[in-house]
Amino acid sequence: MRPIFDTYNDDLHRAVASDNEETAKLFKNNVSRLAAAKANYTIQQLERCKADINGVARSKEEYQKAAKIVIGRANRAQAAEYNTTSHRCRVAKQWAQFTKEKRLFPNIEWLRTRSANPRDTKPDDHLSFVGRRWHIDDDFLKKNYPGCLWNCKCNVKNTDKPVTDNTDLKDVPAAAGLEGNPYYTNEIFSNKHPYFSRVNKHIPDVGVLYNSDDVVYLNRVEKGIKYQLHYNAQSEFDTENKPYLQYIKKAGYENVKFLPTINSEDEVELRKRYFGKYWKGRKSPDCYADGIFIELKHAENKGRKTRRNIIDHIGDAAKKADVVILRSEKLLDFNQIAISQFNSYSNLQRIIFFFKEEMFDFVP
Repeated sequence: MRPIFDTYNDDLHRAVASDNEETAKLFKNNVSRLAAAKANYTIQQLERCKADINGVARSKEEYQKAAKIVIGRANRAQAAEYNTTSHRCRVAKQWAQFTKEKRLFPNIEWLRTRSANPRDTKPDDHLSFVGRRWHIDDDFLKKNYPGCLWNCKCNVKNTDKPVTDNTDLKDVPAAAGLEGNPYYTNEIFSNKHPYFSRVNKHIPDVGVLYNSDDVVYLNRVEKGIKYQLHYNAQSEFDTENKPYLQYIKKAGYENVKFLPTINSEDEVELRKRYFGKYWKGRKSPDCYADGIFIELKHAENKGRKTRRNIIDHIGDAAKKADVVILRSEKLLDFNQIAISQFNSYSNLQRIIFFFKEEMFDFVP
């Protein structure tokens, strides 16, 4: 799907604009997920064009005619997706400015669309919002805002005029995939976009993996510790790896990158790019620091089985990384364990145990 993906991805990246570099990265990676899902779905449709509804193979001419319809439909949708990306980036930029000016201009006023042919006035469209004002922090504006409908051309402005009575208004349901004010969600397209439900779950993440390092790695600071976090690694970092930041720092490592998970052996080039000599590993190493792959492990206290548990963790880590940082909930003879594991796995360069806040550091 790469050539088709590149076409969609490059187009949507051109639509992304932000005054904040990190916000721009979030938006670019988000639209890459959509581009990957769309490319894969388009290929599925092109494959179906090879036969008619009865399963009879089409001639080359018949296939080309059917495929042209598929590509035409995808290209028309791409125009709407580009415009929507541009508009929602503009909304996020506006909201950032409104937030800075909130003390002087605390309210938001809805402006009439600049479209020559606005949607008909109905209780459930944006024309009913024209001239109304809300406080900028009103929850109503987190669900209703310009750009939550396809081809929406509405706009808003900040003002010090008083809030209007809006009790008669109802939420306008966002189009599937356009839920959430992008300023708050850091997304152009949500996971409810129909493309995502039509492809295998891992496909959108593959799109992100193709982006360059200066796009996929987010610059973060946590308690004074600087690190880089791959866009696809955010969930794992928040749920599992964040506590290890202090241990990585205490171990003396700088220039830390938290890596994505790439389980599919089909993505050979991507695994080589991200995991170097460990690309053939069954799983992905957790991070890369100062030119070394590091695996992070947590060993629970399982009584007499704790030692066996730790050894199993180190064995698994040795298949993915050069260094193991292991948090143990039980104090054991870590020196003896380290010696046995260095003898078993020649690639290991360092094993670091942490029991509470105490560090036990071993090298072969």
